[in-house]
Amino acid sequence: MDKPFCIAPFINFAHRTYGLYQPCCEANTHPNPVNASTTYDMSPVEYFTGDEINTLRREFLSGNITDNTKEICRNCFNKEKNGAVSHRQSWNEMFNTGHYKKYGTEEKRYALLKKYEDENYRGSVEDLEWINFKILGNICNLKCLMCGPLSSSKIAVEWKLQGHQSGPAELIPFNETNKEKYLEDFKLILENINRFHFVGGEPFLNPNFLDVWNMCIESKNAKNLTLKIITNGTVLPQEVLDNAHKIGKVIILFSIDGVKERGSYVRSGLNWNDFDNNVRRAVNSKSVRVNFTSAISILNIGYINDIYNYCNQFDDISYDLSSFVNAPAGLSVWNLPNHIKETYIEKIKIIEHKQLKNLIDVLKSEQANHDEFLQGIRYLKYLDGIRNTNLIEHFSEFEEYYGL
Repeated sequence: MDKPFCIAPFINFAHRTYGLYQPCCEANTHPNPVNASTTYDMSPVEYFTGDEINTLRREFLSGNITDNTKEICRNCFNKEKNGAVSHRQSWNEMFNTGHYKKYGTEEKRYALLKKYEDENYRGSVEDLEWINFKILGNICNLKCLMCGPLSSSKIAVEWKLQGHQSGPAELIPFNETNKEKYLEDFKLILENINRFHFVGGEPFLNPNFLDVWNMCIESKNAKNLTLKIITNGTVLPQEVLDNAHKIGKVIILFSIDGVKERGSYVRSGLNWNDFDNNVRRAVNSKSVRVNFTSAISILNIGYINDIYNYCNQFDDISYDLSSFVNAPAGLSVWNLPNHIKETYIEKIKIIEHKQLKNLIDVLKSEQANHDEFLQGIRYLKYLDGIRNTNLIEHFSEFEEYYGL
């Protein structure tokens, strides 16, 4: 598409565990570190009404997309190029079809964009539909193979021990210097949005979780809020199950990237029995809704049927297959060798899922980069050496490449 448009930065924004702002959770951060904004430089409201994100909006409205914006939005553009449905496409469709509560009518959608006919308009918290703040930082108890030190303190510690990283292992987007203003803005934002996502790290493990959770419960907008908590399933505070009824809707989104031993390999440190027990506790609760999601990578796309069958045993459960791993690139599904893709198609096409066609289209595409795939296998072999694990025990199809 020559002139791509994305609604996300008009109604949403995000930031990473260490406070670097993003126009959405899928976006790369600003390619020029000098121009990149963090929660330590400006408060959330200041960012949403500031120059960086407003420049992006203006480019989308005019269709004059700069190289900086192409880099920021690279993940979506790459997905579209490789036959996958991007977040940009999904968000635009939801906006245009009235999925978002605040923009349920064409008149309201038109009014939002018309505001920008005034060249001085810079956005308002009243425009926000949802946010995706990694408000609780990177504190985590797992070392998932497709994750990194910025999202997992466990991986950060491992990297430090291997001499690959300096600086603190635990990251959080606020400290005593900016915490008061940050939380003041967060309270204001809560009063104006319909959805908020808790993202980690592992949110339930964070010592600040209950403080932020209580802010949500006590918000005057609580009954209009949908809270989605993305968890690795290793812990589940009873306080959440007991008090979720005070909020409009609470969704606990369990990340699942394999079943039983394969799941514990991909999500290193996972106790499958604990995961299964917490899923069942949440399913049996009347106050929360349970959903599942997978980070689609070379480590699970061929085994989606196993995950699907596990999730499908529960009634009225949603299983999302729209999130693809972009980094490390060696774990990206479009870099799989063609002959492995062909075997995976035969394995997964027996399941019935509305997003299955998207996966099969990706598997039918030609291998994008064989060298990156080999780098991915070498990376997994390196981690096997550190963690005393073995990729081939769980993925024999990679054996011919494991020794290269």
